[in-house]
Amino acid sequence: MPPARSPWSLSIRAVAVVALLGGATATASAGSPTWTPVSGQILGAPVDAVADGPRTLVASLDRRRLIVSTLAGGRVARRQVVFTAPYRGRFGLPRIVALPGGRALAVSDAGVSSLRPNAVARFGPVQRFVPWTAGTARGFAVATAPGGQVLVAWWGGPSGGRLGIYGARLLPDGRWAAAVEISAGTYPALPAGPAPQVAIAAAGAPGGGFGVVWRQPDGPVTAFAPPTTIAAATISAEGTLSSPVVLGSGQVVSIDLTAAAPATGEVIGAWSEGRASNPDGTLARTCDVVATATSGAVARRELTCSEPASSVKLRLVSTRAGGVLAVRRSSPNSQPFRSSIGVFARTAGTGEWSPERLLVAEARGFSELEGVAPLAGAGAIATIQLGIGLGPQRGGRVRVAQIGDDGTPGMRTAGPIGTPIRTSQSFRLFPLAERPGAALLWPTGGFPFAYRASLLTLGTRPTPR
Repeated sequence: MPPARSPWSLSIRAVAVVALLGGATATASAGSPTWTPVSGQILGAPVDAVADGPRTLVASLDRRRLIVSTLAGGRVARRQVVFTAPYRGRFGLPRIVALPGGRALAVSDAGVSSLRPNAVARFGPVQRFVPWTAGTARGFAVATAPGGQVLVAWWGGPSGGRLGIYGARLLPDGRWAAAVEISAGTYPALPAGPAPQVAIAAAGAPGGGFGVVWRQPDGPVTAFAPPTTIAAATISAEGTLSSPVVLGSGQVVSIDLTAAAPATGEVIGAWSEGRASNPDGTLARTCDVVATATSGAVARRELTCSEPASSVKLRLVSTRAGGVLAVRRSSPNSQPFRSSIGVFARTAGTGEWSPERLLVAEARGFSELEGVAPLAGAGAIATIQLGIGLGPQRGGRVRVAQIGDDGTPGMRTAGPIGTPIRTSQSFRLFPLAERPGAALLWPTGGFPFAYRASLLTLGTRPTPR
């Protein structure tokens, strides 16, 4: 079973942003990082945000409604209710995806709604991509690839049919291709009973196509965590599906998975495994594993092992130069209020990973890794909870750090002055890869539940050749 975590680790939230920049010359506009306040309010609890040219789209849940707010010109220019229905949460939180030409998608358990680049610029009717109306669908992942390709992958199956990992591609002409079983021939036949723990990750390749990584049980689901298999497959730009391969198996303790696809036909997955137990049954040792599948061949590497066991979150991201960064947050189970965040780097064309370079050294106060996204120019941007304390002085601090493709930390920037971030769980921070920058949102404290926003635009300095 996953290692026990303090309830504080699920509710406390303090954030920093990390911009990962590489290559000979930075591609963003020169100058200092700038926070720009946004007038107006965002209704509901924010769940995702994306930069789309000069505008920023923020998805939020307000009871039965999925609302998309458009931030442009320093204000909340528009709000639209994309759908109104009881949100079950079994399919995962809604996502916003930006596409070329000013298009965008809102993906939820109700289906997909498309934003067209016309004079109205509103999301259209919700389209279902799950091909069955009676059956199971939950735990989804969304990935984009060049040319406007989108993949949505989920776990489930039609009523009375086979359970497994399925996926559907959005084609450049706006049509959805027929759903296919990505895990064909590998996902075990499960008897009636509790559903397995679902974890799926997907990534788009720079040259087109996708990589998908998922976990599947090795036997019937019980109260005790059985051995688990991590499997993967790739999908070409034309929709050709590779045969699934096993990346690893054992006592997987990661709640979720992460994936990268640095090249077409190549997929990388990362997770944490339990390797030894104490007499009382708790984990004594955990190891963080990264595995690469290319043309059916699998190469595994242990990034690091922790003893005593640690609660770990991993995020992979492909860089523009063809390399891969693995950002890792680790907190010892015996000391849940001490944690560190570091980066491993793999250069293009090699299977070697660099030693870990720390972004946040282990110190008193909980730190958390929020997310990682690739930048349109070079490198990636990640959001990190930083230095969370306890007691009346607890709260959030926003920090921005630029680091190279090799994981070397660089310049750091403070958050906006005067932002009322009094408690760490009170705000959200999303990476905006296309800007590059981030969206910081915090509650107004009034009713109905609403948030204010401030947008960060990262300035960069040219790096020597």
